[in-house]
This record gives sequence, structure tokens and C-alpha cells, in this order.
Amino acid sequence: MKSHGHTKSRSKTPTYYTWASMKDRCNRESYFLYKNYGGRGITYCEAWETFDKFLADMGERPEGLTLDRIDVNGNYSPENCKWSNKIDQARNRRNMQKFQHQGKDYLLVELAEIYGISSKIIQQRMKRDGMTLDQALTTTKKMDKKCIEILIY
Repeated sequence: MKSHGHTKSRSKTPTYYTWASMKDRCNRESYFLYKNYGGRGITYCEAWETFDKFLADMGERPEGLTLDRIDVNGNYSPENCKWSNKIDQARNRRNMQKFQHQGKDYLLVELAEIYGISSKIIQQRMKRDGMTLDQALTTTKKMDKKCIEILIY
């Protein structure tokens, strides 16, 4: 039997560590993240029970990237996993609110980038000032709630 070479001399490679952590998240109830994974019914495909199969499907973990599920409610499998950077992975979370804007779904952080304003300012304008999403995105700093009301009515 050929060894994969990822656990030589007691040090585990980043790829092996990623695989082992995925299994812990799904299987080990005492694992600190279990409630967000195995506790929600998230599992991994049968083939990935062995590291060799995981490695064959995903390849070596590129530096600076982590294992990410495309569908955050789906299981770990070759069809639902990719290597992602921390920013993309942070955007792919269950608690990321999506907004409909001009017929497309966007994350608030995406809209903030497009319009060049902070997502916190957009949220503040909508919550505190009662603006719609479109108003919050297009209001300049010099405009206030009263100006918006005058323009609308």
C-alpha cells in the first residue's frame, strides 16, 4: 500500500489537517464547532472517509485557502466543495443577508463595494433613517432624511 506522505515525521500537512478537521466538525460531538456542522446534519461523502480519496478529489490545499462548501447547507463532497480565500468564505455564511437590487441578489458587502460606501452606513440608513435599499445606496453624505423625503414626495 502506498502512503500519501501527509503525516510524515509526526507533522501533518495543511491538506491533511483540513481533512481531519472536516471529519471532526461532522462526527465528533465534543468538537467545538460540531453544533454548526454535524449537529445540523452536515456530513461528508462516503469516499472522503479516507484521506487518499479526499486528496484525489480536492488536490493539495493551496496556501492561504481553506475548504469551503458552495452550498452552506449542503454536505462536504467534490461537487459542493472548493478552496476559497478567507474573504470569499466569510461571504458564504448562513448569516449573510442577501438583498434584491435591480433584479439580482447581492450580499450587502457586495453592494457596498459597488457603490463605494460602507455596509454599516447602508444598514444605518435603512434602520435609523427608514430609507429603502435604493435610497441608502444613492444618498450622498450631504443628503439627509429630510432631503430624501422632499425628493420622494
